[in-house]
Amino acid sequence: MFPVSHTLFDGANLRQNLSPVLSLLFVPFYPLAMLLHLLGIGGVLDSGLSRLWSFADVGSFGKVLPLWILPVYGAAALAATRYKMFFYALFGAAFISLFWIFSGSG
Repeated sequence: MFPVSHTLFDGANLRQNLSPVLSLLFVPFYPLAMLLHLLGIGGVLDSGLSRLWSFADVGSFGKVLPLWILPVYGAAALAATRYKMFFYALFGAAFISLFWIFSGSG
């Protein structure tokens, strides 16, 4: 989805790459936080959350992939349902677009 979203939307931030990790960490965190609040010690995790939200802003920037990538990527995604080679090509295209978006040039 990275190439699709960055063909349509121009907002990019280096912190967005933390999203998968933070999503996985949220699964055990939320029930634990609820339990700690029920026990009356909900503030135990506040210092860690404060550090997480106080990361220095690394800056957002607008960089859009060319529009022609969208139909090519869509066609390759459809072909990937049948041919494994296209699946690997999509994986490679996502990484190439990731590096292009976050590179200084372009």
